Amino acid sequence: MDSAATWILVEGLVAAVVLLVLTRLLWGKKDHLPPGPSSLPIIGSLHHFKGKGSPHKSLAQLANKFGPLITVRFGQRLSVVASSPETAMEILKHQDEHFNRRPPLRATELLWPQDIAFNDVTPSTQLARKIFRLHVVSAKSLEESRHIRDNELSYMLNAIAKCNGGKVVMYNHIEVLMVNIISSLTFSKRLAGENKESTSSTIEEAKEFKFLTLSLSQCFGAINLRDILPFLKWLPDLQGLEPRMRHVRTRMESFLSKIIDEQLLLRQQNVEREKNMIDAFLDAHEGHKISNDLLKGSIWNIFAAGTETTTAAIEWIMVEVCRNPKIMQKAQAELDAVIGKAQRVQESDIPKLKYIQAIVKEGLRLHPPSPLLLPHYSSYPCKIFEYDIPTNTQVLINVWAIGRDPKIWSQPLEFIPERFLDEKCKVDFYGQHFDLLTFSTGRRICPGLGLAATVMHTVVANLLHAFSWRVADDIDMSEGVGVTVPMAVPFTAHVEMRLPSEAYQWFSSKSRRS
Repeated sequence: MDSAATWILVEGLVAAVVLLVLTRLLWGKKDHLPPGPSSLPIIGSLHHFKGKGSPHKSLAQLANKFGPLITVRFGQRLSVVASSPETAMEILKHQDEHFNRRPPLRATELLWPQDIAFNDVTPSTQLARKIFRLHVVSAKSLEESRHIRDNELSYMLNAIAKCNGGKVVMYNHIEVLMVNIISSLTFSKRLAGENKESTSSTIEEAKEFKFLTLSLSQCFGAINLRDILPFLKWLPDLQGLEPRMRHVRTRMESFLSKIIDEQLLLRQQNVEREKNMIDAFLDAHEGHKISNDLLKGSIWNIFAAGTETTTAAIEWIMVEVCRNPKIMQKAQAELDAVIGKAQRVQESDIPKLKYIQAIVKEGLRLHPPSPLLLPHYSSYPCKIFEYDIPTNTQVLINVWAIGRDPKIWSQPLEFIPERFLDEKCKVDFYGQHFDLLTFSTGRRICPGLGLAATVMHTVVANLLHAFSWRVADDIDMSEGVGVTVPMAVPFTAHVEMRLPSEAYQWFSSKSRRS
């Protein structure tokens, strides 16, 4: 940038500061907002956020100082943050209709103008969510697709068994499992790992999918200055985010168009096959009930949410168990007693595995995959308790802070599954208990909750039943950056088979216990 352009930028910033201060002093409305940290011109409260990433941790510290409902200004974006079950309930249950919108984000505008996660609730997006529920997460569809999850679990367990006595990077195996489950449900194709037809075309397809999911997570996880400083939209993109997002959008369009074209060809040829989710979306698209943008945006929502959040959640759960050998022993004792040592854990066994259920809940309490959920946006002026909430206020729910609140949880920083067998035995994460709000609730509850819960319990149970795990190296418990928060450094562990060798042969068979 030359000196003349630099001076223009500086003069523009100074003028914006002066205009902002005068507007607030002379004409600003004095709303009775929730308490919060001090705010500076232009940057708002950003100077209170220390370190890279982990805004949920900084917000939790501010909540400890100012209370469970606070006002924070991210640049010029007014935000209210709830960090208690009571404030979360008021927003997501009692005033759900006021806060069911999403704030405008440049990443959403450029990457998927229409979708079911980041866009407002409309008749079209409600239809898209309904299609997803009916064809992926309803009780009937979950039963009909059980063979897909069984097969993918078998592939994963066999792949890990080949590493017997060695080290395993757990995230890699879980990610392959989740990618293949979602791709099989969506368009009847496996995208990753072994036991698939590996042609040059499919290998490139898998690489492209990996690139796109990683890039999208990074784009949405980055703080875009144009979102928090609106006047910057008239100035050059100093971060260089927009060219990258446009490049990712072009590649995503190409990837999805190829998949959709393949499905359209099969439909035209009347090929006899099981109907997948893209078929259901195409039916609605051809009936002019959803747009082409919503078709593609919804499909990619399901890819991203279905793979990233569940993979991250399972890895965090397993690392906590591996750090606590006594918990692993107790879990394996339950599995041996209920399942025996000659069978694999099936989905129908999960209701009988109370300690496994407690382990999953405890893992989600300590490590919610989306610590702040997705942001909400106020539709019109309202009140939360005695505080004024203006129109177009961003609202965040800090479920990470709620899960570690000592007023709610005894020894909140310790991994203690037993708490869900005793004082918290009735608490679950299905949207009815605001102590454990991992997947949100109300109109914006995660539509894939049923599938995620089924997979998490079954995968954790099988990993603990089939293998003994021992920490290989010092564990780095730091978090990655993004809307979904995985481990910054993937967890590596020593693995040993703990069942008779003939039991592993069953893993790849098609037989089932009654």
